[in-house]
Amino acid sequence: MKRTIHQSHWPPFDAIASGLEVYTPHRRAAHAVGAPYRTLENEAHRLLEQAGFEPVDSVKSMQYLSAAASEVAGDSDPIAMAARFTPSMQALLRTGADPQELLDYDSERIRQLAQITLGYRERLRAKGLVDPAEALWRAAELGPARRSIMVYGYFRPRIDELALIDAIAGDGSHFILPFENDSLFKGSGQAVDFLRGKGWEIAESEITNPTYGQRIAWRFLEGGNSHEQAAAYSYPSLEAEVRGVLAQVKDLLFKNVQASEIVIVVRDEELYGPTLRAIGWEYGVPVNLLYKIPLDETRLGTWLRLLLDAVTSRCDFEHVARMLMHSMGPGLAVEKWVMARKAHTRGIAGWLEAGIDLSGMDWPERARRIEWVRLLDDAIERFELKMRSAQWPRETMALNQLYASRDALLQFKPDEVITIHRFAGDLKDLFSSLAVPWSADVGGVEVHAPDVLFGARYMHIFVMGMAEGVTPAPVAEDPVLDYFERKRLAKAGIRLESAADVARREAMSFYFMLCAATERITFSYPRILGKDEAIPSAFLKKMGIDVRSGSEIDTPLASWEEVRQAYLRDGSKYSNDQVKARAIHSLTVEERRESTEPHDEYDGVTGLPLDASTRLWSASQLTSIGQCAFRWFAARVLRVSEPEEMEDDLSPALRGILYHKALEKALEGAKQVANPREAALDRLEEAFLEAEKEVVIPYLPAWPAQRAEHISKLKRAIESPEFIGEKTRVIGNEMNFTGEWFGLKVRGYIDRVDRTSGGIVMIDYKVGTGVPAGVKDEQGKATIDIQLPIYLYAAGRALYPGERISGAYYSISKAKVLKTADEGDASQLQQFVERVHHHLRKGSYPVDPDNEWKACTYCDYDPVCRKGDRLNGKRSA
Repeated sequence: MKRTIHQSHWPPFDAIASGLEVYTPHRRAAHAVGAPYRTLENEAHRLLEQAGFEPVDSVKSMQYLSAAASEVAGDSDPIAMAARFTPSMQALLRTGADPQELLDYDSERIRQLAQITLGYRERLRAKGLVDPAEALWRAAELGPARRSIMVYGYFRPRIDELALIDAIAGDGSHFILPFENDSLFKGSGQAVDFLRGKGWEIAESEITNPTYGQRIAWRFLEGGNSHEQAAAYSYPSLEAEVRGVLAQVKDLLFKNVQASEIVIVVRDEELYGPTLRAIGWEYGVPVNLLYKIPLDETRLGTWLRLLLDAVTSRCDFEHVARMLMHSMGPGLAVEKWVMARKAHTRGIAGWLEAGIDLSGMDWPERARRIEWVRLLDDAIERFELKMRSAQWPRETMALNQLYASRDALLQFKPDEVITIHRFAGDLKDLFSSLAVPWSADVGGVEVHAPDVLFGARYMHIFVMGMAEGVTPAPVAEDPVLDYFERKRLAKAGIRLESAADVARREAMSFYFMLCAATERITFSYPRILGKDEAIPSAFLKKMGIDVRSGSEIDTPLASWEEVRQAYLRDGSKYSNDQVKARAIHSLTVEERRESTEPHDEYDGVTGLPLDASTRLWSASQLTSIGQCAFRWFAARVLRVSEPEEMEDDLSPALRGILYHKALEKALEGAKQVANPREAALDRLEEAFLEAEKEVVIPYLPAWPAQRAEHISKLKRAIESPEFIGEKTRVIGNEMNFTGEWFGLKVRGYIDRVDRTSGGIVMIDYKVGTGVPAGVKDEQGKATIDIQLPIYLYAAGRALYPGERISGAYYSISKAKVLKTADEGDASQLQQFVERVHHHLRKGSYPVDPDNEWKACTYCDYDPVCRKGDRLNGKRSA
């Protein structure tokens, strides 16, 4: 029986014409040699099924492995433990080693791994099942009928693959196994030795006509400068790199190069995949991502996580709102959303009052596993996930995967009673262990990792991410079988991949990826990855290829978005494009905003006049326009406001309202009494509870303790000697007034009015610890106080004519008077009022806060405000 190993990159004969069965690891390798697609894995499964065995699927595998892990380790989270042990167990099974030999090993982790593996295999064999990781060994042990085969593309064969190849290969079989005299091919040399020990012969093959890619690959092995045409480019960012590469791809497609002759290679598909897909859509380049993502990264998985969060939180506002508003959720009508947001609806009954029926989400605290699965099925049906998933092929696959995997949640104990939190944890672990293809598309320009190109042929290969830390991938430890343990196991005859083997595997994958190119290979990398600077990969340096800037590539603009950006300042090009015309207008507006030119109609100067003398002003309104005219304009003219929403905590504004209301009620019975302080303290707790009901405090879990703290703070404020003086009488409490102030109609509320031996004192409570900012003075600083002057002039003269009147700001937090005041500097206040008239008469409301930005501290209009350093230029112009 003659079986031959060819140490070449390409078969020296036509396998199909020779009547050989051809086995390749990937479709593209089969396509390269013109053969039907068959893999060794599929052949092993066929042989096992003929013998009455069945390869276990991923769901059943998890069930049996979880059961074995639970039995051995007694872990409270067997699914998570099974996921942690799976890579190590699969690596052990692929070696063909007997786990029985490790039961007495001196490492607890290894003994645990052996016990779990034995328990797992025992459960599989009882059901006639075989794990895919040992399928090739078990198929080889069946003694299958030999036939003439050719194996191509298995350029880095594992020991189990070699065992099956040897078992099925008959007379006239051929194994194409490239070999070079380099340490990189150490594993290939070991494979040759293994097969020679089984009677295989080596054909002395010499490549007489190496391909373009093979010549580049040899340069990678030997180092030094390459004479082949291979280019390398650097880009400012990952997005710029993707744009540069896809622009070249689009250019090739326009030149009638078939998409199937172009491939994009990235070592980290998850890093590049979403950006490639998004920009491919912009460019009209069909990009096909074939890697798999966990189910919990799909829309379906995300929505189901939100469902679990909602039911475990007993339908609190935030979790239910996110679940309903998700792309897989039913959504919320505008009026219902406004109502729910305003009240921060929670609980089944609360949502029903808002018109949302969540009765199917009233899950029990404890139930049997089979009941939990039924509740999950009901939720999927109630929220019509099958219909919603149909919009996206990937989501349909994810839902089908979930349906096929539900039995894993039973863990062979359908009647076990577990808590809702335990079930939620098990379901989230299941989401993490299941995977679906990122894209369900067919055709287009495919994106692959380097090892998928073994034996393939492509005219054009674009290798992205040629930066250190990306290509090659960093060597990572297995949490169960670390490299130290692997080294010790190797001495015991159990050969697992070492750190050096991993490094060789990375280099070998890169080498054979280079061999796949027939006409052109282009490398690229981003100079910045995330927030870090990236440097060229050592692989790139080894080939001696000079890196140039991606800006040197002369490719056509690849999308309308880029065309508009390129010719934005040239109105003569593409002048009929309405989007570009609007963009030019927007750019002109923005450039003027950022210039030293005065404010214009796009910067608050509307030119629409108003009459200040006909409006009714409050002190807060006048303070607002005096600090920043745009702030007043947004609030009072445009009436811009945030959606009404219940606070999740006691915000400063809400705390101020509560304190004011509590003091008002505490002092209600203190008017004209001899000791108002004592009267207020006696009624404080009752007053606080009444104020709390009127203000409507949001649900706060720790509110009872917080209430005591707030009452204590108010008590301290009342007890302070500065709160109210001896022989002082409270004659007014929350007094409202209307009047005139320098020709303006004004109104307001005075927190408290006292009669003292020195006259009338009007008091304004402040929750903060500092004197409130005033309106801008001539230097642009918010120093002119107008609140108390308005109260003293407009209210004091009307309510208490002929009396001596003064005012004071009293800090509740500091329990002291912050500042006393009189009617102020009349000329200064008159100038301010004239400024108000000017703003309204001219319709001029520019973004121009005080120089110290005090007006911006608690401003509600930050999302629509264009403040910033640009204002300094306008002020100095």
